[in-house]
Amino acid sequence: MIEWLGVALGVSARLSTPPPSPTPPPPAASAVAEASASREMSERTRKALALLRSGQPAEAEAAFRTALAAVPEDGWARLGLGLALAAQDRLDQAVPELETAVRLLPDSADAHLNLGVALDKAERSDEAVRELRRACDLQPRHPTAAFTLALLLGRLGRDEEAAKAYREALAVRPDHAEAWSNLGATLGRLGEIEEGRAAFERALALAPRQVPAAYGLAWTLARSKRFAEAADAYARVLQLEPGHVPALVGEGEALGQLGRAHDALKAFQEALRLSPGHKDALVGLGRTLGNLERWPEAAAALEQAAAARPEDMAMARDLARAYAGAGRPAEALGVWARVVRSEPDDATARLNYGLACLDLGRGDEAVAAFKEAVRGKADLAPARYSLGLALLDKGDRAGAHEQYDALLALDPNLANQLRLRLEASRP
Repeated sequence: MIEWLGVALGVSARLSTPPPSPTPPPPAASAVAEASASREMSERTRKALALLRSGQPAEAEAAFRTALAAVPEDGWARLGLGLALAAQDRLDQAVPELETAVRLLPDSADAHLNLGVALDKAERSDEAVRELRRACDLQPRHPTAAFTLALLLGRLGRDEEAAKAYREALAVRPDHAEAWSNLGATLGRLGEIEEGRAAFERALALAPRQVPAAYGLAWTLARSKRFAEAADAYARVLQLEPGHVPALVGEGEALGQLGRAHDALKAFQEALRLSPGHKDALVGLGRTLGNLERWPEAAAALEQAAAARPEDMAMARDLARAYAGAGRPAEALGVWARVVRSEPDDATARLNYGLACLDLGRGDEAVAAFKEAVRGKADLAPARYSLGLALLDKGDRAGAHEQYDALLALDPNLANQLRLRLEASRP
C-alpha cells in the first residue's frame, strides 16, 4: 500500500484566547511504497514513487503517466500521479486523479486519506471530512488518518468531533505529543479546562520543550484561577521561546491578578514593543495603568484597542472608567451610553451612566438612570446609594430615606453613609 506522509509530527496549534483550531497541512508531497505493497505494484510504479519520495514531483508525474499508459487501471500509479500533481499545487488536476484512485482502490485507507486532504486544500471541506472518515473506518489503526481528520474538524470549528478524533488518534499513537497538545487546545475551546490541562501535561511529558503545549498549560492554569502557577508557566514558555507575545500577555494578566501591577506593566510593554498594536496587550496595558491610577495613559491605550473592537463592551467599560479617571466625563458618558444601548438590561452600566451624568451636573438624567438600575437589579446596593444621594441633592428626603431603608438589608456600610448625609442635610 501507499502510506500518506503529509502530516508531519510537528504539526500543532499555538494557543490563544480562546484556543484556536490547528491548521491542517497541505496535501502530501511524497508517498512511500512499503515492502508489503511491492507485489501489488509494477516496477514502473515503484520507480515513480521513488522519484516522488526524492522530491522530484515533475519527474515522478512523467513516470506515473508512463506506468498508466501501460496499465490504465493501475490504482497505485493513479494514486501516485495524484500525489505528484498535488505536490506541484495542481489541485484541479490532482483531485480527479485521486478520485479515480479511490474508485480503483475502494478499500485503501491511504487512497481515501490522500483524496480527503486534497479536497480540503481545494476548499471542499464536507467532501474532505467524508473521505477522511472513510479512511478511519477502513483502517481504524492507521497511523495518521484520525489525526488528519481531527485537524480538519478543529479548523472547521467542530470541536466535539475533533476531540473524539484526537482520542482515536491517541489510541493508536499514545506517544503523539502534538495530538495531546491539540486535544488540550480543543478541550480548552469546549470549556473542559481541567481535561485540557491534563492533555497539555501529557504532551509536555513526551516533549518537554514543546512551546504550544507549554503555552496551553499556562492558559488552562490561568483559566482555573491558579494565577501564581500560571505566571510561572508563562515564564517557562518565555524561556523556551523568548518574545512569545501571547505568553507575555498571559503573564501580564496573571501578574495583574496577583497584584503585581508593575511587573504586569513590564510584560505588556514588552509585548507591545515586539508587536505594536497587539489588541490584547493594549487592553492589558490599559487596565494595568488604570489600576495604577495613571488614567490618561490608560485611556490612550484603551482608545487604541477599542478602535479595533468597537463591539467589545467589556473593553468599552474599561475605556469609560479610564475617561472618568482622566477627568473626561463627557467622553465617559458617551461610552456608557453606547454600552447601555448595546446591553439595556445591564444595571451596572446604567449605574455608571448615571454617575457620569452627575459628573456633568445632569441630575435629572442621573436620577432616571439610577432608577432604571434599581428596577433592573433591586439588590444593587451602589445604585440605591447613588439614587439616594441624587434624590437628596434634589431635595427629595423621603425618596432618599426610602433608599436608606432598602440599603439596611443590602449593605449596612453604605446605609450608614447615606444616613450621615441625611442627618447632615436636615434643616
